[in-house]
Amino acid sequence: MRFRHLLNMFGAAFVCACTLSFIAPDVCEARRVDVGWQDSGPVKTRAQALGEAFALAAVDESLDILRVSLPEARRVALQEYLAASSSEFVRSYHEEGMTQVEGGGYRMSVEVDLNREHLKERLKQAGIYYTTDSEIPCNLQVSGDADSQARVKRLQLVAGIVTRPGASLRCVIKPSGKGWYGTLDDAGVASSASGATAEEVWARLWPDYLARRTMPATASGTQEAIVRVWGWLTPDGTEVFDKTLRDWDRALTGAALAEVSMRPDGMAGVWRVQLVDRAELERRLAEYATPRKLRFEISAP
Repeated sequence: MRFRHLLNMFGAAFVCACTLSFIAPDVCEARRVDVGWQDSGPVKTRAQALGEAFALAAVDESLDILRVSLPEARRVALQEYLAASSSEFVRSYHEEGMTQVEGGGYRMSVEVDLNREHLKERLKQAGIYYTTDSEIPCNLQVSGDADSQARVKRLQLVAGIVTRPGASLRCVIKPSGKGWYGTLDDAGVASSASGATAEEVWARLWPDYLARRTMPATASGTQEAIVRVWGWLTPDGTEVFDKTLRDWDRALTGAALAEVSMRPDGMAGVWRVQLVDRAELERRLAEYATPRKLRFEISAP
């Protein structure tokens, strides 16, 4: 690994000249949600309430990743989409307490620590990661039983696909034998997929298309910047920061390490980043650098 190579190059000489210090890397804050249950309500047990807490926390974290406030219908559809697998994103949780409420029910607060990277990948699979800024018109035709059509409609809402007859983008999903078959055609560039359910076909057609569709804008380079950080006592500091920087998705969409060097005032790293919000990046850098006695600058490439 590149970092290990750098450790061999710089580590021994620099450690001899410096006193080691350690500050733990950034840790994502847990999401705190309140949930309730009662025998006569839709959520009847403590276990069901805990599942709802996971789903609510996943939605809150998703909105933070997406940096948007979704319309209510789309937010509800996203919560339903995530609910079935929300426990997969949970790294740990802590029940703050339980209180009895009027009518015989209970309420409790739950702190949920989520795997943000895993959740981000699921948002990409859903398509919503690529369509928060605009909806995509599509001549969508789904046949088959009403239940399958309803489930596809929910996936369509989450992904930001709007049915519009006559649109150049055309998608057809229909029963085929014992399973389902679908095609996606964009001005003559077509793809197809099959699966046991209509949802499987949807999931095999849309995410790759949406990722390809938005790639030129993401890679345009118009928001590229250079981030320089220096003052670490050992090369390990650049390794920790590299991982931390990539998690600041409210500030940037990508980061690549360009250089690590030794300066008179400490180890230094240079990153090329794709900016989303320069002010947010400056704020996060200041929060990270100040307690660690680091210095930083952001400049044009």
